[in-house]
Amino acid sequence: MKLITAEPVHLGALRRPLSPLESWFALSRMTIWYTIEADGPVDREALRESMRLLRLEHPVLDGRFVPGSGGEKAGLPDLDLVAPAGSEIVIRENREGSVFADHNEALSFLDITHQDGHTLVSFAVHHAIADGRLGAYWHRRLWSLYTDLVEGVRPTVEPHPLPSAPETALAERNVARASSGSDRLGCAEPTDLPQPANVVFARERIKLSGAQTKRLHERARALGISVHALLCGICSVVERRRMRLPEHFAVPLCIDTPVDLRERLDPPAQAWDITNALGTSAGLVCVLPGSDPFTLGKQLLEQLREDLKSGAVYESLLRFAELLVADQPNIPRITATNMGVMESVRTPQCLRVHDFKGWVEFDSSAIANYMSALGSSTSNRSSSIYLIYTYEGRLAIEFGLQRGEETARAHAAELEALILDAI
Repeated sequence: MKLITAEPVHLGALRRPLSPLESWFALSRMTIWYTIEADGPVDREALRESMRLLRLEHPVLDGRFVPGSGGEKAGLPDLDLVAPAGSEIVIRENREGSVFADHNEALSFLDITHQDGHTLVSFAVHHAIADGRLGAYWHRRLWSLYTDLVEGVRPTVEPHPLPSAPETALAERNVARASSGSDRLGCAEPTDLPQPANVVFARERIKLSGAQTKRLHERARALGISVHALLCGICSVVERRRMRLPEHFAVPLCIDTPVDLRERLDPPAQAWDITNALGTSAGLVCVLPGSDPFTLGKQLLEQLREDLKSGAVYESLLRFAELLVADQPNIPRITATNMGVMESVRTPQCLRVHDFKGWVEFDSSAIANYMSALGSSTSNRSSSIYLIYTYEGRLAIEFGLQRGEETARAHAAELEALILDAI
């Protein structure tokens, strides 16, 4: 097919150092994946051209990292971002090669594979240049460009400046440090909590039906809390039930809830203005196997509101390097990222999308080695990741545990059962 393309004005190559937060993502090679599962033909020539246009519109996607100027970043990699760098557009087939973006070569790539008669097309981007919201915007934009090309429409693209580092964006807006002023360590730190040995990071997924998703929202509304808070309460109970500890032992769990700060800034920021604009509310609850998820969720929601009011959600960005090397309680930690309702991906009529998946890949050994080198007592701390989103009316939870595939499958079954029991 003959492609109809637009030729935008080119920006010259720009260079800036990575911030401490961006350097942390570079250390772990953290890469965000957005995948559609579809039926129908995928035109690789059009897909490659769509990626080319997207990179012209957002030159940071055509960037790479190069050795930096030696600035102090708490022992993190000293790297600069250069974009555009003229890197090759990479389309991988059948998951050959690393799941990570190679930041020496390209900060984004495409992946096409086949499973159970369906075609899975993924857009992957390095977390150092994009958080979940920005990556999701680029993913939708990629498919919008693709659809225009396939349908014979001339896309219009205009280049955007490189997104700012979060620390820079906050400094430009005079966002000051703040503290919640509250001590959330409500119960003693456990000394006999088994630490994960021979960590095998495993991932699982549960997906509710449209009717179940609707009932979940109705239940949360009836309880007077958010769906996110209720799900965090449920996840906390499941985490506690999977621990090999006496049932009477109340385990403190730290529940990190990322918060998109773009619209809370003055002036507000667009998705593409800042690489990573997710602040954090670090909630703390003490959990028994029989704890009420609603009660836990209500506590976490109250703590989130406190952190939004006090400005504590900005601390994870303003003080990232400082917090990284600070002493922290060695308690289990859950990161629960809620992407909310994902906008539908626009595709040609010949390509029918029937599922969407989002996930993040990272080198956990690099993180563990770094924390161990710092002498951190949290290098072996139990940690779980939950990614929550709704697509086409169905809520899904992707999660990763440090305890192996068999445990992850059992965890998924118990998590789904507890959600269904709650609604």
